[in-house]
Amino acid sequence: MNPRVSAPGLLGSLLDDDFPGHGTLQTGESVVDEMDARSMGQESVGHVKGGESTIPESDVPLDAQSMTTSQHEAMINDELERKWILNLSMHFRDRSKREKFFVTYREEEHVWRRVTISLDYRYATPNSLEMDLFQTRYQREKSAKIYEAIRESLTDIKFYDTVTNLKLETTDGRLHVHVVEDGNEIINYPRVSQVRHLGCRRIRERDIVFDSHMSGFVYKVKVHGHVLIKKEIPSQDTIEEFLYEVNALNTLRYSNDVVRFYGVVVDEDDEYVKGLLISYASQGALIDIIYDHCKEGNYGLPWATKERWARQIVRGLADVHDSGFVQGDFTLSNIVIDDLDNAKIIDINRRGCPVGWEPPEATALIDAGHRISMYIGVKSDLYQLGMVLWGLAMEEDEPEAHGRPLMLGPEINVPDWYRQITEICLSADPRMRQQASVLLQMFPHGAQEDEHAFEKPHPITAEDGHSLDEYFVDGYHANTRPLIRTVEPPNDFLYSGRTYVDTSPVPYEQYYPARGRSPPSPLPSDFDICDSSRDPFSKTSWAANRSVRPSYTDVGAAWVVLDWYLAHCSALRVSRLLSPSPLNMSEPSTSAAKAQAAAFPDGTTDYKPLRTNAKWDATKVHIADTPMTWSNIHKHINWLNTTFIIFIPMIGFISAYWVPLQFYTAIFAVVYYFNTGLGITAGYHRLWAHTSYKATLPLKIYLAAVGAGAVEGSIRWWSTGHRAHHRYTDTEKDPYSVRKGLLYSHLGWMVFKQNPKRKGRTDITDLNEDAVVVWQHRNYLKTVISMALVFPTLVCGLGWGDWLGGFIYGGILRICFVQQATFCVNSLAHWLGDQPFDDRNSPRDHVITALVTLGEGYHNFHHEFPSDFRNAIEWWQYDPTKWMICVWKYLGLAYDLKQFRANEIEKGRVQQLQKKLDQKRSTLDWGTPLEQLPVISWDDFVDDAKNKGKALVAIAGVIHDVGDFIKDHPGGKALISSAIGKDATAIFNGGVYLHSNAAHNLLSTMRVGVLRGGCEVEIWKRAQFENKDVTYMNDSAGQRIVRAGSQVTKVVDPAASADAA
Repeated sequence: MNPRVSAPGLLGSLLDDDFPGHGTLQTGESVVDEMDARSMGQESVGHVKGGESTIPESDVPLDAQSMTTSQHEAMINDELERKWILNLSMHFRDRSKREKFFVTYREEEHVWRRVTISLDYRYATPNSLEMDLFQTRYQREKSAKIYEAIRESLTDIKFYDTVTNLKLETTDGRLHVHVVEDGNEIINYPRVSQVRHLGCRRIRERDIVFDSHMSGFVYKVKVHGHVLIKKEIPSQDTIEEFLYEVNALNTLRYSNDVVRFYGVVVDEDDEYVKGLLISYASQGALIDIIYDHCKEGNYGLPWATKERWARQIVRGLADVHDSGFVQGDFTLSNIVIDDLDNAKIIDINRRGCPVGWEPPEATALIDAGHRISMYIGVKSDLYQLGMVLWGLAMEEDEPEAHGRPLMLGPEINVPDWYRQITEICLSADPRMRQQASVLLQMFPHGAQEDEHAFEKPHPITAEDGHSLDEYFVDGYHANTRPLIRTVEPPNDFLYSGRTYVDTSPVPYEQYYPARGRSPPSPLPSDFDICDSSRDPFSKTSWAANRSVRPSYTDVGAAWVVLDWYLAHCSALRVSRLLSPSPLNMSEPSTSAAKAQAAAFPDGTTDYKPLRTNAKWDATKVHIADTPMTWSNIHKHINWLNTTFIIFIPMIGFISAYWVPLQFYTAIFAVVYYFNTGLGITAGYHRLWAHTSYKATLPLKIYLAAVGAGAVEGSIRWWSTGHRAHHRYTDTEKDPYSVRKGLLYSHLGWMVFKQNPKRKGRTDITDLNEDAVVVWQHRNYLKTVISMALVFPTLVCGLGWGDWLGGFIYGGILRICFVQQATFCVNSLAHWLGDQPFDDRNSPRDHVITALVTLGEGYHNFHHEFPSDFRNAIEWWQYDPTKWMICVWKYLGLAYDLKQFRANEIEKGRVQQLQKKLDQKRSTLDWGTPLEQLPVISWDDFVDDAKNKGKALVAIAGVIHDVGDFIKDHPGGKALISSAIGKDATAIFNGGVYLHSNAAHNLLSTMRVGVLRGGCEVEIWKRAQFENKDVTYMNDSAGQRIVRAGSQVTKVVDPAASADAA
């Protein structure tokens, strides 16, 4: 392969002698400093007048030797400015003494490549650039040296058509780069269908105007006049992380402390997703601000600013965690400051942090050669939060370069509460790191807490799923209520009126070019993404702003949407505020805007609710958090659920008295009972809640249909609660914790209202991407009525004329029995049975529960190995759900069945048996531990035995008082009496009789001292030396484990002492 060109474009310019290497850029509009222009992403092309370069392009290359020094310097700087981005996109370090830097090179206009410079310090020669970089402490200084080296070696760099990876070689202290064959990677971009359920805005690439390059695959762009940041998918192996970030940002788009998400970038055919759009933070990353203000500027940051940023950072991380996500790479580089001087979190991913930011518990993984992404989570984020807060307080841009532990000592001038928060986050024990929402409560309450909420009233764009500009909040009343500028859609505007983003095949051009905006869609009705302690207005059960219609459990969720918006100064679409109600499930009202008369000449109207509910007040405490009394018990009861699980079954039992049970109806009811039961156990539970196997589309449809026939909620609602149950077992966040009582875990959690804020958060991204789950949730009421009541009635009626029997026995009573059987998993399986794998929580195994629940009764195993498709691992254990899944696999309907290795299962069983053995051992008398016995000399031992009448016998250096045992000795009194005051080690261990294991155990309860010096102690030491296979260890209770044959008095080859006659 031959080089295409050496330093492309380098010698293709005509240079003036006086062209400055660094200076001022003069444009037709303004004069700005070159470094400022560079930081703003503007293209520097040298000395520019009237917006045009004074360096005309020429195809005739110049002879570098004929140039003056200033011309050559100008040429180099021009190439750097035009072709190279003087900004590292990212870096990471490992402990193999290697390092990578990523620089961006512009190959063509708007076409950029990331160039990888690989450093290997292991073979660095003395006085070389690599050795110099290896000895450089701060990353910023390394970057500066690499830039200077690139500048010096620019003429030596060669590029090839398909090559992007460059490797560093050092010769005589200079940076030389040569080509490494590494073809461009082909990226299979995710399809739009993978993000359509989010309801986020989709912007085509042709609508994006390129402004400047930021770093790596990040660009500053303009969309309809809005300055935004575009992030592209860098490689094939980052697609999953990209989709994770899109899901997270979409869920968090109403958080004030997370960068605002504007949508995804799609191709011209609206088929593939190419990137995402987020808001532009003009002040840049926090790491750069600390460096510029504190390292370069030497004037520091005021404490008021640090406190505000710290509060916003903690609050943003709390929002991320409460929404079921982790930040993953929570460093100073991923916190930006916007033009209003507010801190915001960016770059939410699961790749893991760079080395140096990992928590202490992850050090072992790194030392073993594992990737840091193997250890990410809430506790990891909290530790990195501590490093961020430490760096902010100490004004250090690279806290990872300082030795651990990081501490804010008393000499550091910070408040005690700030020091305490930092210490909690930096705790070496992850259990001591408290949740971000808890840490937020430690901040002082004052005006700073929400000072930016109403400090600058300005128009705020509506977040309606597509458009960027449509409805505005223009100013505020004295009571902070917003003045809303309502905009009514034109009558000829095509609009489906659905409650989710329209995914019908409508031509793209119908909305964007013709109207300049997309079809309006309603405001999402879920704002429970923030912690309750910070957001008292979030009271909905419709999770994650997904594009699904609410189920019957979501009714009433929309009443809180307005106040949440008012509290956060967000825009309001008055005509589409409320989510659908049961009476208007498919077509929410769109005429409210017409009903509002203009109160002001400019068309601005004050807020008037579409519907009023005098009983509801967003400032009141949730009824579940108030004591239950006879006067308010009716408010505590969830009457909708109670009707389904108590009143309707009661009607069925009463009606059964007058409706005879026919034979065929009974057979059908039993068969349908098992089918709907399998819909819950094999479908809702093992397939969707735990993804323990995969199913084909026909099997998914079958399980979703019969599962709906059990009337236990939609797949999405049921699986969300069950995942929270597993994640927060037996805690306050467990939706049906048995700790609140057996009856509560069985029925109470359904009968009585629960505060949705108390329920644990879980990640249900996979459920929202499953078309069957979304369809069933969206059409749940219709599916329930059809499968639970209509279907059994039609089968029995059309089959043998028993219409009423099919409705009562095949419908109502069957539903009751299926529900009660399933509820036993929440109650009986946590109350009755054994715990062979773990007893830290309540789940138990019992065959009775298994018989009732179609095999779900081996619950202790299930909680220990939740992703195993089996609940019963022995062939003789009753688990019909497992058997059916195996049958479906044989038929080709199920695949990828997950099961834990038998080795891990048996390890858990053995460990639990050992734990039970330790508990049993702690109840037994093993004698006084040797280390607690007094040390007695041989002379005192003989004196006590001969002169003081004590029946003391020495065996293996341990003194025993056998006075109470002489009369019971099986060998007679004479033999044991002859050993008093003597060393009976040889006699006891075979000299006269080789005593049994029970005799050694009994003897251990008689010991009263240990001999000092003499052959007796030597015998004891010899015994320990000869029994090399015996390891003395303590059990889980701290008590020494004494196994058969390992007693201290047991000597393998005893040596008789002089006194042992």
